[in-house]
Amino acid sequence: MKNRKRVILLICLGFSVVSSWAQKDTVFYNKKIEIVALRKDASSYSVSYPDSIKKNRITTKTFSISGQIWSETPFLILNKSEKVYDGIQRTWNRKNGNLKSEITYKNNKLNGSLKTYWSNEQLRRDDVFKDGKLLTGKCYTKAGADTTYYEYDVKPSYPGGQEMLYKYLRENLEYPEQAKENGIEGTVMVRFYIEKDGSITDVTAYKSSGNHLLDAEAVRVVRGMQNWIPGKIEGKFARKTHTLPVNFFLNN
Repeated sequence: MKNRKRVILLICLGFSVVSSWAQKDTVFYNKKIEIVALRKDASSYSVSYPDSIKKNRITTKTFSISGQIWSETPFLILNKSEKVYDGIQRTWNRKNGNLKSEITYKNNKLNGSLKTYWSNEQLRRDDVFKDGKLLTGKCYTKAGADTTYYEYDVKPSYPGGQEMLYKYLRENLEYPEQAKENGIEGTVMVRFYIEKDGSITDVTAYKSSGNHLLDAEAVRVVRGMQNWIPGKIEGKFARKTHTLPVNFFLNN
């Protein structure tokens, strides 16, 4: 009897260890996709599962607060602050739970099959990529007929292109006097969202220069930008995140 109890205890302990290992970093989000501390304030949540073989790989799954899966994304962890897509990312239709997309990445680049589906589970697109470049692509109607091809993911762009973006930064960036007097230089990585109408929101210093004056000026100048040309997913305007380096260098 004692042995049996010991076996049951070991099984329970083993299950407890596996459960705590398999589910880590549960994060709750409100409707604005802002992190909240309590489940009662959340509308969705994510759970990160470490890989049992590749120690630097995790798979993050997102769910509605009721437990319906929304997405599954594999990542490679490069360092404490950086991770990249690596593997097959899947998303599901939030209304009916049907599979919505399957996208294959390798080291943050599209590499392999990219399939998307209509809400009725009919194949919508069938693309093949290699090292981020499109090799073949087909699009289909909801009824399954061939249709005109269009890009899956169109990045947002600044009106006039990169040259006009750099021109705006040169003309509007003001080097903080205190930083200039002390010979402080650096690069601020500014992250922001480009909304469906092209407006700029949620501007933050994603990677700091190490100096609050440079960080604040970088955020200010980005907030002052005109509307961008918004990005698209599956031919429809979509909210997208963008990261922009803002450089502060003194002429010697």
